[in-house]
Amino acid sequence: MKQITTLFAGVIFSFVLIAQQTTSVTAGIGCGDISIGMTEIQVKAILGDSMEEKTFKEEMTAFWHHNRTVAIDSITQFVLGFDKCLVLDDDLNRKWPIFKIFLLKGKVNCIIVTSYLPDNTLAEKVLINENIRFEDDAEKCKKYFGDQFIKTPYPGYDEYLYYNKGIHLLFKEGVLKTFKLFKANPGFPALIAARAKLLKAQFQEIDKEKGGGFNWPD
Repeated sequence: MKQITTLFAGVIFSFVLIAQQTTSVTAGIGCGDISIGMTEIQVKAILGDSMEEKTFKEEMTAFWHHNRTVAIDSITQFVLGFDKCLVLDDDLNRKWPIFKIFLLKGKVNCIIVTSYLPDNTLAEKVLINENIRFEDDAEKCKKYFGDQFIKTPYPGYDEYLYYNKGIHLLFKEGVLKTFKLFKANPGFPALIAARAKLLKAQFQEIDKEKGGGFNWPD
């Protein structure tokens, strides 16, 4: 009886240890304690006030600096729309694998989770839907999430936007490096079409302000 009790306790301890070593992510829902639909106040109650705040225009300008020919109308957070972006600093990124949190009207509508962190072991703890991890290959991810996705263009990356699942996967050299979480939306392709003209105009306006010679990619 004592041996059975000891074995049972060992099994429980192992499960607890695994749970402590895992950052659980659910597509369309959230990462750890941070969820889609949370208020800014709720987010800051968990993460604190050290995050840098950026506006929609500041974020779009950052894309302009990074790559002027990017198809801005295919970037998830811009398609969804937001009025504030919270950027986690290096100290927070030693505890959280979240890069940025986007808010619209005071509520979270998109979260970027990344493997590009100061501590690689933190990225190794991320587990999506109890099945997918960073560094998993694209074929494994497609096998799990399915074939209903939009392949969005971004220089240097392959991107699979699973709008029905609420997750946007970004692959570098065939392995998962970053993903975005948002509320699943079967109407996302229509939203891309509806916002494309406006987003292009906003991006071109930034280019004009910067004195660039922007040519929209085909």
